[in-house]
Amino acid sequence: LTSLVAVELNDGRTVSTRVEDFMGTPKRPLDAAGMKEKVMLNTKRFPQAQMESMFERLQNIENEANLDWLTA
Repeated sequence: LTSLVAVELNDGRTVSTRVEDFMGTPKRPLDAAGMKEKVMLNTKRFPQAQMESMFERLQNIENEANLDWLTA
């Protein structure tokens, strides 16, 4: 997985870089705190307490009888 970041500066120049292994890829996985931070950032339009609960359940998904709660 590769990501290209390009920024056009005020003087018209463009600077860019390509990143092969950024945080969250298999070679640089997020730790539990980083994963929770990412989930909370990406779900910030939903109630925080509900998203925290969902995150905790997902961390223990092997204990869930079914996944109906994901679409409730």
